[in-house]
Formats: sequence, structure tokens, C-alpha cells
Amino acid sequence: MVQEQLFDTGPSVVLCPRCGRRCKYARNRRDDDRPMRKVLEGEKGGMCVNCVVTEIFKFEEPFCEMVESLNVAEAFRLPHVQTQFSQICVAGGAVEAATEIDWLEVIANWDLPFPKQRRKRKP
Repeated sequence: MVQEQLFDTGPSVVLCPRCGRRCKYARNRRDDDRPMRKVLEGEKGGMCVNCVVTEIFKFEEPFCEMVESLNVAEAFRLPHVQTQFSQICVAGGAVEAATEIDWLEVIANWDLPFPKQRRKRKP
């Protein structure tokens, strides 16, 4: 039983530091799922998929430029916007994350602040 726990690669439950959502992260997450590389990276930190989507649309080029001129609540409800972003995730290898996006949660939590990055201590 102890050995099984040592080699457990299954999901663990953590809280998203931005919205507080209970999430599972896989310890054996693929390193090549680039669009969602910040999704709950276990001990390294990270956020739920909805908060990562928000971060991408708020701060990543070219998404942030598009969002400035849009009504977020209306735009993220459009099926073609959801489909196109999911296709970007799939193309980047984040197939599971693309299917987990809850666009209504993205809209509801749009104005929540992002957690501050922790600085690494110098040895």
C-alpha cells in the first residue's frame, strides 16, 4: 500500500489560487500542452483551466488586443469563439483542457485579481 502511494501518478485535488475552484491535476501532465502550460502544475502552482483562459485573453498577444474592443460577456458566449479557442488548445496539445473550459465561469470570474507571482529566494 505504501509503495502504491509513492508511485501514484493519478490526479490530486487542489484549489485554484485565483477563484478557489476545486481542481484535479495529473502529476504526469504532458509537457507539450503549451497553450495550457499554467494549468495547475501541482507543487509549482498554477490555476484552473478557466482562470488560465482568462489570463490568456487578458495578457497574451494577440488575444488581449482583441478583447479590448469586445464585450466579454457577449463574445465568450458565441459558439464560434469557443470552438476556435478550443481548436487552438487542441493544436497545442491541450486536448483535455479544451474540453474542460466553462465559458460561463470565465465570464463570471473575469474581474477577479490574479495571484501575485512568488519570487524565488536566492540561496
